[in-house]
Amino acid sequence: ENNQEYEKLLQSKESLLKIISSLKKLKSQWDKDVLFKVIEPFQKIYRRTNRHGNINNIDLEMTGTANPKAKIAVDHLNQKISATNILSAGQLSVVSLSIFLTVAMGQKEDTFKCYFMDDPIQTMDDLNILAFIDLLRTELSPENEMTNFMDQLFFTTCDDSLEKLIAYKMKSFGVDYTHFHFTGYGKYQIES
Repeated sequence: ENNQEYEKLLQSKESLLKIISSLKKLKSQWDKDVLFKVIEPFQKIYRRTNRHGNINNIDLEMTGTANPKAKIAVDHLNQKISATNILSAGQLSVVSLSIFLTVAMGQKEDTFKCYFMDDPIQTMDDLNILAFIDLLRTELSPENEMTNFMDQLFFTTCDDSLEKLIAYKMKSFGVDYTHFHFTGYGKYQIES
């Protein structure tokens, strides 16, 4: 009787190991499929927000087999190098924003398309800031209402010049814009 119990447990364990193996293969394939779907929009947004010519290409790759992770690699001098080893803080901000916006694009069918950004451009240079604002302007434009991936964006900054630039760009292209100027804790004025 103990021998029969042991055989049943052994068969159960083997069945469980086969299921675990199948699940790992499915997860690995799913990770690859998701990465494949994300690469193109990520690169498109990165190219729209990055205005520097020293980086030929940026790519997402899967690394590791037991615990696969996405890695951001840069083509530099015909070599793939980890983005964190070669990019400046401003360029990494562009990469981070590209990832954030790529995720937002993937959720464009959601009914709640509202995003919050707290001073995302603080380490970016002027060219990349302009490119980023133009990307936001085109995505929020009434002309793209049917295809845009965001309906509302709350953008905070302490930079007065940036506030004026965003206001000018949005108003010039017919994007609804409301500027809340905080004057104290819980106190604000609406400026046009």
